[in-house]
Amino acid sequence: MHRASYALCCAVVALAGCWSSFERPNDDANEGDGVGGNAGMGGAGMGGAGMGGAGIGGAGTGGSAGAAGEPIAEDAGRTPTDDPSNRCNAEGAFEPLDARDGETCYELLAHNGAWEGDPLELIQDEHFNQLYYDIPWPDESVATRFGVQQDDRTSLHHGLVFESNSGARGLIEHDPLGLPFETDATLIAGWAVGGCNVELPSDMGLELAGPSSGKKLMVQWHHFNLTGENQYDASRVQICVVPRSARAHIGSITILGTEGLGGSQGLPMGVERTYGSSCLNATAEPVTIVAIWPHMHERGISAHAELVDGDGTATSVFDKPFWHEENVHYAMTPQVVVAPGQALRTACTYLNNSGYSTGYGISLIQEQCYQFVFSYPAGALDKPFTYGFIGATNICLDGWK
Repeated sequence: MHRASYALCCAVVALAGCWSSFERPNDDANEGDGVGGNAGMGGAGMGGAGMGGAGIGGAGTGGSAGAAGEPIAEDAGRTPTDDPSNRCNAEGAFEPLDARDGETCYELLAHNGAWEGDPLELIQDEHFNQLYYDIPWPDESVATRFGVQQDDRTSLHHGLVFESNSGARGLIEHDPLGLPFETDATLIAGWAVGGCNVELPSDMGLELAGPSSGKKLMVQWHHFNLTGENQYDASRVQICVVPRSARAHIGSITILGTEGLGGSQGLPMGVERTYGSSCLNATAEPVTIVAIWPHMHERGISAHAELVDGDGTATSVFDKPFWHEENVHYAMTPQVVVAPGQALRTACTYLNNSGYSTGYGISLIQEQCYQFVFSYPAGALDKPFTYGFIGATNICLDGWK
């Protein structure tokens, strides 16, 4: 099947019966001008404590049954506030980004197709809105920090920023199905509810396309407006950059995880299950992991990662609780090095006490298992010819099935 047809088919399957109305079963714009910096380069950065934890167990995609699930408290998986590797505990983690010495910060304002600051109109129920912008920073720039400043806190679930080969400045696409996959999109920044600013180590920058590439920026907002009337959103993405020559290491984001959450049967009711997949370092160079941002929906309870040697020996490097209202990211200190021939195996654990089965999907009443891995060299973990419903080329995961 042609990839475009497959993407559309998967979209229809994933959305059937849940898109037009965001009712759960009973389960209890403006391309901103740059702002020059004048402060010092100090700051918390990505520092934090080391990562310990038990191994994942099992290889590849799949899950093993656990004990029958007991009802869990609404915040049972809430992220610990005393974990120094949780970068959302850092001072100023939720504050607007002001340019530091050598940086320039740009804003991408949610808009309604006009460029005078008209906020994006949100119709009722759950929707995706994709907004396009010119690339504002110069060629040979890399990102040092990014974040989202919310306007409508009641209706926003996530914002993802892609470099795209299609679109035009000011264009808005409502409820797109698999679109980024068809435009060779590359994820360069992101945020989800409860998340905070991301700051890279002082010697690392995230690779960015420049204006001469001919690409556009596309910000995908996921809104759910349950107020009974149209709302307006003027949220904005902030991205700070420096010249590429100012950073020793040039990195990127790679999306790991799995979309194979129980296949067509979905997550079974009343049991704990773990699903995951492996990402092989097939290059001749070591890959250094500096941070991980896990993302699931309401049934996710923990996220895991481990290094796997060629003989199958596994070493845990990441084991964190998860709560869907706090999509935080974690520093890897010490940083984790994936040697050539080693794999990084990531997994998500769920407890489905909803009273109904649910599988992978893009709606909030469905589930996801992603781990956004920040690493260098840029693109070293990407497997661009694998299929992912999230619609990006910088992925290394088992696709929807």
